[in-house]
Amino acid sequence: MGLFISILRWAAVATGLIPASGRKKYRVQIFDEDIGTFELPFTVGESVTSAPAGPPVRQLLTRPFKIRLFDDDVFYWAEPDRGDTTEVVIWEPKTADEVAEADRFYNAAHGLGPGGVPLPGTTRPLARRPEDELRLIEATRADPDADRPYLDYAAWLTARHDPRGEFIRLTIELARLPADHPDRERLDGRRHHLISRYGARWVRPLTDLGFFPGLLLPMDVATFLPDIWLDKKGVVLELEVETAGVLVMPARADRLFSAAPFLRSLTIGYQGARLADFAAIPELAQLDAFSLSWAETTEDGVLAFVQSPYLAGLKKLTLSSTRLGPEGGLYLGQSPSLGQLRSLDVRSCGLGDEGVRALVAFPVCARLTELNLSSNELTDDALRGIGGSPHLAALASLYLEGNAFTADGVRALAGAAFLPTLTTLHLGSTGLDVDAARALAGVRFEKLTALHLTATSIGDDGFRALVDAPFFRGLQVLEAGYAGVGDDGAEALAGIGFTALRELSFDRGEFSTGTGISARGMTALAGSRALTRVQKLSVMGNPIGAAGARALAQSDGLPELTELNLRDVDLGQEGADALARSPHFQKLTRLWVTTERVGEAGKKALLRRFGEDVVW
Repeated sequence: MGLFISILRWAAVATGLIPASGRKKYRVQIFDEDIGTFELPFTVGESVTSAPAGPPVRQLLTRPFKIRLFDDDVFYWAEPDRGDTTEVVIWEPKTADEVAEADRFYNAAHGLGPGGVPLPGTTRPLARRPEDELRLIEATRADPDADRPYLDYAAWLTARHDPRGEFIRLTIELARLPADHPDRERLDGRRHHLISRYGARWVRPLTDLGFFPGLLLPMDVATFLPDIWLDKKGVVLELEVETAGVLVMPARADRLFSAAPFLRSLTIGYQGARLADFAAIPELAQLDAFSLSWAETTEDGVLAFVQSPYLAGLKKLTLSSTRLGPEGGLYLGQSPSLGQLRSLDVRSCGLGDEGVRALVAFPVCARLTELNLSSNELTDDALRGIGGSPHLAALASLYLEGNAFTADGVRALAGAAFLPTLTTLHLGSTGLDVDAARALAGVRFEKLTALHLTATSIGDDGFRALVDAPFFRGLQVLEAGYAGVGDDGAEALAGIGFTALRELSFDRGEFSTGTGISARGMTALAGSRALTRVQKLSVMGNPIGAAGARALAQSDGLPELTELNLRDVDLGQEGADALARSPHFQKLTRLWVTTERVGEAGKKALLRRFGEDVVW
């Protein structure tokens, strides 16, 4: 496509349709707003209208956006093309004149003077919604997961001939329909027509604030997709502020929430925001979920934030990679505003043992079903606090990766309040050894279905101990890659018969300990009933060889397998041919191999059998 556009542009220059610079003078409008006259890049599909006098009028759908790539500014915006679609124009000015014109265009569109300073009187006053509309919006907050309040709002819009009403109704109706319902294609087509015609106008309050609904990728590839904001209930429920250039938080928070009055989840995804600044934003009270990572803070800032009354409705809070320190754990625990939390993510926050013990000692944790304490410089002392807390009885998911634990700490979990409720436990990269694995096997988890032990040192002996644990047969997800598991561990798993496993990983890398799983271990697993329900199997980097591939190919013990990862496995053409000739693998949708390890002929055999959509 890029070559085709280049040829058309060359032809237009050659015939005098556009100047050699690739730019033309236009009078620019954004819907009904006149921005001024500028020299902008010509686009083949541009939609312009002639004016009685002066340059043609070029209609844009957004104000220009600007990002810094290396040492240059790149400008981009959305505009309609000659069809019923939208084009994203990307402008990388090269000459001094182009840079000056691009800056003038950008500043004029955003009401900025020289140097990017806001001009007085250019900020539009916030529109005031009617009282009956505000009541309908408030009703959706009272019951945010129900369809009825949104349908009532849709009916209100439709009565006022606003097409957003039909769009909301169609979105909700489509969400209810089965995938194969005969009405789906018709309804989806009508919904697509509405978003194509009106979507840019509906999201304009957000694009005016600097949000871009779409993707901007290298090689001048971009898409404008208002629907990514409107795919749930037909309104904007979730937003991410991805760049500090979107100057909406906290100074213009009122404008953000006016533009997205149904907003329930907000993520601040750029570095450098100040935690304390968010303590005094009343609009945060409407949120269920708030995420602020890499924030700058002080001890006073942490205290001000956790005491903010506007956080009282939060169900999910993420403060990852924000340096809270040990005192931050205490302040979180003592917070008068966070008692409704169900999920707390404070990974990489420098809490340390002291901070974690302080946090879990308070009832603020009583409703938590998910707690992420990964990479917090924790040791066994933190595990003792977690295991001894009476306030974690509702916990279903616990993330502890990137810390350092021994068997002594793991044994402290034996009396944890969450043993009847915990379903997911992440202990990867925690230094667990054989003794720690044996201690873990002695913990009486009642509902554990997912256990992550990647990059530990449990080895075959530790893995055998886990296989014998009472909770093991209930596991559906087991990640034991880079953990030193080899043939003995594989044979231990093969020997227990049927399991509930759906996902199993024994990945191995260059620096993994042990010899890994060879053809012997793979043959044992393939011939067992332990993998009968497995849908995803990964043995990347293990020395199973062609013999191990043959065992897999001949096995009828993996009838549910949909994904098989054999990257960096020396299968050779023989192993690839065995897989390609297998009468099994009827449900396989992904097969990862390394071409250098199977050879070109082996790769072609796999492609012939499974197709290029499956073989990666």
